[in-house]
Amino acid sequence: MEGVVGVVVILVVLVLAIKLMGLALSLVWAGVVGLAVGALARAVLPGAQNLSLIQMLGYGLAGSLIGNVIAHKVFHVGFLLGLAVEVAVAAGLITVLRNRLPKP
Repeated sequence: MEGVVGVVVILVVLVLAIKLMGLALSLVWAGVVGLAVGALARAVLPGAQNLSLIQMLGYGLAGSLIGNVIAHKVFHVGFLLGLAVEVAVAAGLITVLRNRLPKP
């Protein structure tokens, strides 16, 4: 009986560890995508954009999340058009909010 409990405990710990690793990798991937979308949004806007790396990450993450919902859940478009929507949303956020936030 004690051996069975030990095996169950080990299995539960392994499953939780795998789930936590998946969550950690998802967060890292979201950060990479956020930086890429933020950088693309910054590049498509005319003029100089005085944004810190953290601000660009924030705009990119917000643009990715909002754009993903709009593109994939509302309009059911493919990957490339979805990426374009995410970049457009991030660029819109930069345009609307950049004057309201303190300068880096």
